[in-house]
This record gives sequence, structure tokens and C-alpha cells, in this order.
Amino acid sequence: MFKEQRGKWHWVLREAGILDSWFADYQRLAESNAVKRNPVRTVFRYNDYFIKLDTPEKLLHKLRGRLRPKAQVEFETALELEKCSVPVVEHLGWGQCGGNSMLITRALPNAVTVMDYWKTSFVYGNNNPSHFLEQFGAFLQTFFASGCYHPDFHPGNILYNPENSNFALVDLYGIKPNSKPLSVNERIKMYAIVNCLKAVVSDAAAIAFIDKLGLKLKNETSEELWQQLLDYKLSRIRAEWPKRKKQIVAEYDKFVTRCDDANGKYLFRHNQNRQPYIKPELPLSTTAPKLYPAKLPTAEAEQLWLNSFLTDFLGDEQNMPLVWYQRNNSNDSILYFQKKNSVLNHNSVQK
Repeated sequence: MFKEQRGKWHWVLREAGILDSWFADYQRLAESNAVKRNPVRTVFRYNDYFIKLDTPEKLLHKLRGRLRPKAQVEFETALELEKCSVPVVEHLGWGQCGGNSMLITRALPNAVTVMDYWKTSFVYGNNNPSHFLEQFGAFLQTFFASGCYHPDFHPGNILYNPENSNFALVDLYGIKPNSKPLSVNERIKMYAIVNCLKAVVSDAAAIAFIDKLGLKLKNETSEELWQQLLDYKLSRIRAEWPKRKKQIVAEYDKFVTRCDDANGKYLFRHNQNRQPYIKPELPLSTTAPKLYPAKLPTAEAEQLWLNSFLTDFLGDEQNMPLVWYQRNNSNDSILYFQKKNSVLNHNSVQK
């Protein structure tokens, strides 16, 4: 390891010279090259480096940042996982300045998250998942055999390179290497990652996948464990629904794209891969002529709109409204469905 000081920043690095080409300009790069940002964390890219900058705001968090920076914890976790033969993105170093810290990792070439790959290729792409599941199962076996505990183990925290079928964990904060023995609750939280199979493969195939991985909580069968995992997923979705509902109402771009015209606003619904079902272009009558509109009181339309998201999260089939048009200064609005809606007893209308 190399130790360096740049201004008030103290660094621990795996290689000399990592900071030379970019660190002096990191504040501008954090603004111009940001790939993810919230009030206390910015992730930005420089060439093949990803840099995570933590800037805690609360006094307690600043104090923790001085005593035990998040970047240091994540860097040291990466070293421990490597010892356990768990694939992780390459962690190159960490730095600290007061309560702030930075973590440097190397980009995994041609990588996407498992979540994006799964949904694009199989949920929405209708490709055969057999080869991918073999590779994914091998990765999961390696991770579970390590005895590590991951409190946020989901497909969005795993990278995948389709060209060489390589996997790597990313965002390692909170992982506990060699955390044995794991409780039943800890194991079910991690095993729940296989719930992503539900949208693509049959129950029998999912049970066979669990059986091949050798997942066990106690003495239940793989079929019983699959049902427990599904029940756990549904309980998590319902517990998180109040938060998700507020985000949908607030028009988070994770869930909707908003377009406005002179008479009101359109909300274009996103699928679970964060892509609009309908290209968000106006006028809707020419860009999406196969949608079927239903005119409703706005309060009723909002309830149907929100309920359709919950139904989708729960994995139940439905005829979803894909666009919601809210007129200015009107008590009515229009939901646009993909096909004629036999559930609503409302006349379809043309705008």
C-alpha cells in the first residue's frame, strides 16, 4: 500500500500515481461527471475510475466520518472479500479529509447490473435465461459459501459482463465478511435474491434452482423455501409501499417521465427497468394511437394509477394505465390503457 497526502487529504492507495491525472480537479469532475448524486454522496467517473465522494451533513455522521470513514470501511471490506474468493470490483484506494472521504474503484469493462441485464434480456426481452442462470448460480454459490452477510443483497448491487460471464459485487458498505453463524433472518434476506426468477421462470424451475444451490434455512424442502421467499418478498413490498407511493406522487424519474403541453401534463409510466412503456412524445394521438383512454374524476384516476404500481410490484397481472393526462383547471383527467379496459365502467373518450 502507498500513503500519500494531497493538500488536506490523506490517502491509502494500492498503486502509486492513481491521483495524478484527476485529483487536483476532483470538485469540477464531481459536478460534470456525476453518475449518481444525493445530498451526502456523489459518484463520478474519470476514465476507468469510479470515485465515490462522501460528504456527511449531520454532526454525528461527520464525527463518524473522522473516526471511521465509510470509504475506509468499504475498501477494507473489499480486501477481506478478495481473501474469501468473492468477486468484487477492483478497489484502488481511499482518502479522508476531516469527515469527508473518497473511495476509488476501477470500472468493470462492459458491465451492467444483473438487475438491468435480467430485466432487459429476459423479463422484457424474452430471451432464454438458461445459460445466464448457470453462471449466476455459480456466482451465488461462491458468495453463500463464503459465509459473508450482505444486508442489501440484490441484483442491482452485482455487476455482470455478458462477454465473459464475469460477476462482481459493487457497493460493499455494510457487508460483514466471515459473519458466521448467520441467523435464519439474515439468510432469508440474502436468499431472497432468487425472487427475481419469478417474473421469468416457472415455480418448478425456481425450485430446481434453489435445490441446485443447496439453500436451506432449517429442514424445509426447496419448494417450502421458495414459498417462504415469495412471502418475504410480498411483505417487503407492502412495507415499502408508503415510501414508494410518495415517490410516485412526487413524480420521481425512476417511475415516470413528465411531459407538458398548453392544456396540462402527461405522466408516462416506466417499467421496472426504468424505461417508459410508451415513448414520451406529444401529441399522444399520433405517437401512441393504440392506447385506449378512459375519462375519470382526477381523484379516482390517481387511485387507479397508484394501485396499478403496487399491483405491478406485487407481480400480479393487470391492464395497466401507461399514461395519465391531467388537464389544467379540471376535476377530470384521462388514463390511457394498453388495451380496452373491461374492468372500468367508463366510456372511452377521444381527447
